[in-house]
Amino acid sequence: MSVVFKTKLLIQNAGRLLVLACTDEKGGIQYDFLGGDIKDIDNIQTEISKLIYKEVHARVKRSEFFSKSSSINSEGNTLITIYYLCEIGVDVLKLSQDYDSYYWLEIDDIIAQPVLPAWIKGAALLLSSKLKQKQQIEKKNEKSIAKILTSLGAKETKRANGSIHFSKHNKTFCIIDKAWIQILFDDSYNLDFDYKIATRKGIQWLQVEKSTQNIDLKQLVISAFELV
Repeated sequence: MSVVFKTKLLIQNAGRLLVLACTDEKGGIQYDFLGGDIKDIDNIQTEISKLIYKEVHARVKRSEFFSKSSSINSEGNTLITIYYLCEIGVDVLKLSQDYDSYYWLEIDDIIAQPVLPAWIKGAALLLSSKLKQKQQIEKKNEKSIAKILTSLGAKETKRANGSIHFSKHNKTFCIIDKAWIQILFDDSYNLDFDYKIATRKGIQWLQVEKSTQNIDLKQLVISAFELV
């Protein structure tokens, strides 16, 4: 008896997921997410990067744990499948000989597609649910940080392309952006960076690049505010 680790990768580009296809021995088409054996579980992210480059010749921009499942295989061993959500920056791929074709599909299209196996549609459904939860978190946190900034005397000056600008003394010092909020508040991103105040093009940006679990958010915002 032993434990076997495998991975299945939900590879994203521009909001779409990569679905691979190959022909089986009977001439039928089998659909799959990219996956493979994991030999070094302690360095799974490195293993994933190597797998993606080997099979589709693309480099990983970002990857994070998504889910896992376990089962007993025909040999009586415990099979643990680890699902990772990965992002790559290209949509034209060069496939290895293991696959015949590939498709970039919207999440809702995967869920509704009758020819895809149930487990792929189930993974897409779970991802859809998690994305909706993140959107709710973004809206909640947008209101939270806006309330803190307003209480400190900042004024909302404009909204542009989904971003909210706050100013003091007629100078913009903080911009709340949707993508940035997601990194700022989502505790599933365990990034190993300290928070910092950065200046870009003369605009003061408040950036937090780690989980806020152990950060006093209000004091952090006050500190940034006082620097202006």
